[in-house]
Amino acid sequence: MNISIAMGTYNGAKYLDEQLRSFATQIRLPDELIVCDDMSDDRSVEILLDFARAAPFKVEIIRNEKNIGYGRNFEKAISLCKGDVIFLSDQDDVWLPEKIKVVEMEFLKYQSALVVVHDAELVDESLRRTNLTVAGQIRAVGGSSDGLLLGCCIAFRSVMRPLILPLPSDIYGHDRWINNLGNALECRKFIQDVLQLYRRHSANTSESIATRIARVSRWDLFKEQLKSKSFRSDPAAACESRIDQLEILKRRIVDNRVYLIEGCGLITPFTRAISNIDKVVGANRARLYLQNKGLLRRLIGATVFYFRGGYREFEGWKSFAKDLLR
Repeated sequence: MNISIAMGTYNGAKYLDEQLRSFATQIRLPDELIVCDDMSDDRSVEILLDFARAAPFKVEIIRNEKNIGYGRNFEKAISLCKGDVIFLSDQDDVWLPEKIKVVEMEFLKYQSALVVVHDAELVDESLRRTNLTVAGQIRAVGGSSDGLLLGCCIAFRSVMRPLILPLPSDIYGHDRWINNLGNALECRKFIQDVLQLYRRHSANTSESIATRIARVSRWDLFKEQLKSKSFRSDPAAACESRIDQLEILKRRIVDNRVYLIEGCGLITPFTRAISNIDKVVGANRARLYLQNKGLLRRLIGATVFYFRGGYREFEGWKSFAKDLLR
C-alpha cells in the first residue's frame, strides 16, 4: 500500500517546519508528499524546498501561478497524488509518530473502509497540551463522531477520488464533502485514536465550539446558538441550503452509480444512500413548507411534524421552538 500526503500551503511559514518534521518522524513514512502552494509571499516555499532536499521520501512542490483559494488548492493536491491512500494535511499542525501506521492498519483490517477519520488533541499555538480532543468536545455538547469533519484528520482510499473530485463549488468545504460522502455510502470509519496535535491560533481557517481549547458543555452550545445569526434568522434559508447540499450529494452518487457498484462494491450502501438522502430532503421540504404559514397553521403543522419525528433530522425541540417563535 502506497501512502500519499496531500498538503495545501499559503503563507504558513510560522508553523510549517514543525508540521513537515512530523512527517519525517513517522514510524511508517509516507511514500510521497504533494504540496500545492497558493502563491505564498512569505518563506513557505523556501521552507518546503529545504525540507524536500533532505526528506526521506519523495516531495513534489507545485506553486500555483495564481491564487485559487483553499478548497481548490486541496483539490489540485489530491488530483496529483499517486498513492493507494491519501492523507490530507494542513500546514500548522503536528502529526504524532504513529499516525500513518495506525490509519494504514485500519485500511488493511477493514477493506470496506474507504474513508478513515481519527481524533486530534487540541493545543495552543505553542503546542501546549490540553488533554482535550475534538471528538471529546463534540461529545460534551451532545454530538457524535459524525460531527468530526476536520480535513486534517481524514485519509481516504484513492478509489474514492473519482467520486470526490471535482469538489462542489461554494456550498461545500472539501472536508465536509468527503465526510458526507463517506457517511452516506457507509464507508467512513471513525477511530478514537488521537493521532495529531490540532493547533489553535488566530489565523485558523476553521472555528467551531468543538475546537475550543477550553472544556465545553451543552450550556456553551446553547449560548453559542443564541448568539448566532442562524438562530435569529429565518429557518427557511437553512432548509434551502441543506436541500441544495443534499441534491448535490445525491447527484454525485447517482452519476457514479456504475463506478460505485463495479469499482467500489458499494451495491447495498448505494441503494440505502439514495433512500436516506431522499428522506432527509423530504423532512427539509416539509419544514420549509411550514415557514410560509401563519402562526396558527404553523403551530399546528409544527406540532404534528414534531410528534411524527420530523424534527429528529434537525435539532429536535430546539428547531421546533425556533419554528414557533420566529
